[in-house]
Amino acid sequence: MITFIQQGGIILVIIMALSVAAVAIIVERLLYFRRIRGDETMIIARLKWSASSRVWELLPTFLRCLDYWVQ
Repeated sequence: MITFIQQGGIILVIIMALSVAAVAIIVERLLYFRRIRGDETMIIARLKWSASSRVWELLPTFLRCLDYWVQ
């Protein structure tokens, strides 16, 4: 195995490191989505609340204020 890595050189080491990082990200995302899956009723309730509230009406005012402070 070590000789295989030595023959591959720095490119193989980079590919292996990126593969480990990709697996770590996949595992983290799987755990995250599994955790929030049970919260579907709360997510739906929050969506209904924001659709029925004045949040969307106030958004243009908020963006204008934000634009004023950024400039």
